[in-house]
Parts: sequence; C-alpha cells; structure tokens
Amino acid sequence: MNNIKEAIDFHNLSHESKSFFTKDQNIINIAQDILGENYCDFEIDKIEEKSSKITFKNINNSKFLNNYLKNKDKKTMIAAGGPAAEEQIIIAISDPKIKKRFDEFIYLTRNYLESNANHSTKQIHSRNSSALYANDQFAGHKLLLYSIYKKLFPKKYNILDINYPKIDVKLSLNTKLLRIYFKNELNWVYQKIRKIANLKTDYDLDLEKTKKSLNIQNKIEKTHNINLKIDSLPAIEIILKNQKYKNKSNYKLSQNKIKDIFGIKNNISDILIFKQDNVLRYDIHQINAKIARKNGAKWFENTEIKQILLDNDKLAGIITENNQYIYASKLHLSLGYKAQYQFDTKFKIKKINNNIIATGISSVIIIKNTLKTQKIFNISSAILLNDIYISLIAKNQDYVILKIAAGANIGSNKYKNSYFFNILEHLKIIFTSDLIGILSCYGCSRSINGNNSTKFTTIGKDIIISDGKGGSGNSKRYFEGSLIVQNLLSRL
Repeated sequence: MNNIKEAIDFHNLSHESKSFFTKDQNIINIAQDILGENYCDFEIDKIEEKSSKITFKNINNSKFLNNYLKNKDKKTMIAAGGPAAEEQIIIAISDPKIKKRFDEFIYLTRNYLESNANHSTKQIHSRNSSALYANDQFAGHKLLLYSIYKKLFPKKYNILDINYPKIDVKLSLNTKLLRIYFKNELNWVYQKIRKIANLKTDYDLDLEKTKKSLNIQNKIEKTHNINLKIDSLPAIEIILKNQKYKNKSNYKLSQNKIKDIFGIKNNISDILIFKQDNVLRYDIHQINAKIARKNGAKWFENTEIKQILLDNDKLAGIITENNQYIYASKLHLSLGYKAQYQFDTKFKIKKINNNIIATGISSVIIIKNTLKTQKIFNISSAILLNDIYISLIAKNQDYVILKIAAGANIGSNKYKNSYFFNILEHLKIIFTSDLIGILSCYGCSRSINGNNSTKFTTIGKDIIISDGKGGSGNSKRYFEGSLIVQNLLSRL
C-alpha cells in the first residue's frame, strides 16, 4: 500500500495538479508486464505539452506553388487530430464507393500520447453524450453555486462524501469565460422550453448520434473482421445507497446477483445495465493505423500542421512543422483546445467558435485479479459510478489495469486534487482491499462551449474544423467521422 500513500502524499501538497507518475518500480513493472510494447502509451512523465499555432496563408507567394499546381487536379482527403478524424479515414477507406472518389487518404496527429483521446476511458455510451451532460446539476447556475459554496463553506463539501460534486468553475471576471457561461445558461433554458413543448432537445439528438455511432462501429468491425471493443459485454452503472443523482434503465442486475458479487453487507442500491454501450480497445489508435495502412491510406504520427495554404477560397495543401508540403483538396481539423488559428492579413478573418478549457482527472490504477474482480468484469468492462468512469484496460492472471476519469475544472488546465480523493473513496467501496497501486494521474483537458456539444466551422470550400466536444468525442466519434465524410463528398 506504499504506492497509495505516495499518491495521497502527492495530492495533499496542493489544491490542483497537472500530473502524477509513480516512482514505485513494482507498480511500473506490473504495468509493463501486462501492457508489453503498448506501455509507452501510458508514460505520461514523458509528455512535453505545447500549444499549436496554425496560420492560414495564400499559396500564391509560397515556394510550394509549383507543387500545388502539379497536384491541383488530385482529390486528397486529410484528417488531423482526434477520434472523429481517425474514424473519418477508416469510414472512407471502408466504403468502395467513397474510396474510388478520392486519389489519396491521409491521417496525421501531432502527439497521441498528449492527446485527450489517449487519456479518456474510451467508453462509448448512449446514456449521456453531451459535454457535461444534460442533468440539471450540471447547469451553469448550479456549477457556479457549487464553486461559490465550496469557497464560503469548505467544511460543508467533504471530498470523501459520495455526493461531492466533482465540477468546479473558475471564479473569474474573464469575459470569455462569462460569455460561455451565459450562453450555457441560455441554452439550458432553451432546452427546457423544447422539452416542455415535446420537441427533441440537443441532449436527445446527441443520444441519437451515439446510437448511430455504435451502429457504424459494428459495420466497420464486420467489414474488416476485427474487434474494436474490449469485449461484447454491456456497460453498467453502479448506484450507491444515498447517492443523490441517478440515471435510469429498463434493465437491472438482480439483487441476488449484486449480493453474490459484493456480499450481503454492501453499499449498492442498484446496478443498471446499458446493453448498447461498450469500451474501445485501449490500443484503438494503433488498430486504426493498421486498418488504414492496409487499405492504402497514409498514417502520420508526430506530424504538426503549421500552415494551411489557400488558393482564394480553395484548399491548396498544408505545411508541417518540419517545412514539408503535403497537398490536400479536403481537410478536417479536430485538434482540440491546444490549437490556435490565425489568418494572414490578406484573408477575411473567420470567426472560430469560442471554447474554454475544462480539466478532469484521468488515472491508471492496478487492482488484484480476485474472484470478486472477475465477477465484476464478467458483467461489463465499462462502469459508471456516480459520475466516475471506470474502464478495463488489460489484465493478467494476478492483476487488472483500469482507466478512471472524472471531474471538470472549468477554466483551468489542472485537475482539482479533491477529485482524486473522492475517486479513491468510491474505489474503496467497490473494490475494497483489491486496490493495490496507482500508476498515474493526469489532467485530461478538453474544450467546451456554451452549447455543450460539438461545433463545426467551415472555412472556404474545403476545410472543416470540429471543436468543443467537451469529453464526448469518443461517444460520437464514428457518427462525426461519417458526417464529415458526407460533408466533404458533397463539396467534390
């Protein structure tokens, strides 16, 4: 248990953190043994974070003008960044009708180890698919009140209480933050009105998108005869006794089954079952790379875009950080909160959506592979526990590695250390003495907007930027990838 103490001592030092990585070699060895060559995707101590500035420029004064003129009749699709960009390429190369309409497909990413997608729990869930999903406790006024009350009455909000709200708003007069806050409030009122009028809300539409996303995932699995999920088990939500906020499901685990797993004296009220939901394989990025390359697409790692070249309103290609020109006729950018866009003075400046950062904690933990643990993960590999997401990563005969994510510290690139302690309290309830180690904790940042859902910006005829996913990127990754493909096809 020394490793647990190490993590506790670290998080007792301050109120916010960016990352923790264990110095306990025994814990590191267990992770290395289970993950093998994929262990490198978990070495957060090797992340060098930086923002990315991308400039839109006219190609007419560029030394790459001749390269563009030689290629301008080719049809080349480039997708850059997060999950939707990955799936855009996979969807395109999986459909012969789409494939024959392009000469080349290219995916590129700057540093997947640094990516929000790498640190997520990789759950695809149809139970909630909006950023800070549509429960009333996540409305802007509630979040603001939580933050004020936590400041004024810190003793009232015990971080070890299961109902401790793991959402914080940075108390600030920053105009950007306030603007998005009030947009969020207006959107909340608008959705309430739509619900009263028996109209579909944005939340309803997001759930539909996730279900479509799951259907597309199934089709890709059949097309390439490959399993993209950890397993075919449904997701579960564990409802604790005295838990304040609860989801609903028509399917529940029997009380006898709950007692069989957790014992007669347990703190569990119900276990809900969500049959459509699943967890992506932790190595989904590498699996997608293999599928893409096998089917003729180019897949570039550690490649950063520095310039986007335009021929008036037509895309003319991109230039990478190492000054390499890559021709493109269609482009989708899903680069997250670290990307900053600027425009050459010759262009009319395009307004990019206003987003702010929200940072939760992403932890990799190790538990014993006991009979109880086996019973839990024989039911599901995707667990929701009081707004804490728990996913199975990998296991061997003795140990299980889990990815755990929770919280949103809005307006900061660090997570609140209170999230760590609250998660630890929940883990003790479910896994009791089986918890043996914490490999890492990481500030998993994402961008959110006033609408709590993905926004799309079109630049010229050929460029689409998607942003503001707020942590819902995995749930809608296949749907949004398909949407982008269809949009770009309509522009050919």
